[in-house]
Amino acid sequence: MKRRPFALTIIVMAATVLLFLGMVITLNSIGYHAGYVDPAQHRKLKRLSAKLEEGRQASVVFVGDSGLGRAVEEGRAGELLGKPAAVYSLTGAFGYAGTYNMARRALRANNPEVVVVFQSILRMTGPDSVPGYVLTEEGLPNSEGPLLHQRVTMYLSLTNAVAVARNLGNAAPAPARADEEVIREPVRTERKKGGNERFRQLGWYRLSPDALYPGKDQYLRLTGEACREAGVVCVYVHGPIYYRYCDGYEAYMEALNAKIAAAGFLILDPAPRCVSEVEIDDTQDHIHWDLQQDFTAWYAQRLRAALALLPERPVIGN
Repeated sequence: MKRRPFALTIIVMAATVLLFLGMVITLNSIGYHAGYVDPAQHRKLKRLSAKLEEGRQASVVFVGDSGLGRAVEEGRAGELLGKPAAVYSLTGAFGYAGTYNMARRALRANNPEVVVVFQSILRMTGPDSVPGYVLTEEGLPNSEGPLLHQRVTMYLSLTNAVAVARNLGNAAPAPARADEEVIREPVRTERKKGGNERFRQLGWYRLSPDALYPGKDQYLRLTGEACREAGVVCVYVHGPIYYRYCDGYEAYMEALNAKIAAAGFLILDPAPRCVSEVEIDDTQDHIHWDLQQDFTAWYAQRLRAALALLPERPVIGN
């Protein structure tokens, strides 16, 4: 039997690798832009994009993670603030990068006086999301966005490609940081459909300044710059958090707030609202839906009091 020439073997191997990479890139491209990587997030983003396209006036715009969607109801917030409000709540997976783009899009669509960034205190503990930026950048300049190699890497995720191929709709979870002391305990939740009582395993860890991810404030600083360029006030709100995270977190919060203030934000409260076991729902920063009106009132009243101390926005053209 004749042996294949070495050169032919190399060519076949190279062609196989290129074909494999092409399949991965194609699957990821379809998955991200057609919603197969995470259908729920894709649907939410489409709804928010359609809402932005309406271009209605909103004096106060809220942008942030899913904790915002749980804690602030748009109509009620507007009533209590005495100003029309708009809420654009993504998920934590979009990170500060997604929030930055949503803020820029809202500045163009809603012409607000105030932009409120509402995020979990855990948002600064991991790397930011390249897909979070890419998927929310519709119609925006990319001068400050991810570099080409970062975008290419986004489409080389084998895990996401497999998820798309199987139509699972779930991207791989982010790996836990090595310096986290993860503690598991049963948390009682009672506000479920049908009144069923069940227990959840919520991970929590003690927060310290070294948990802040290096460079994670990049898009936060860019959001502050976008607010200043538009002549609007940028306010930062810490979302509610499971009370166990509030144990010994003072140094962490001081370091976190320093980064937020350096980005040009007014901080509504230097600490989050720490919520109990009976208030928490399916994650560390999700309250039960039936508490939304109460939390909306709590945040809106504090925000209204803070905004009353600021000078009025100058009227352009007069």
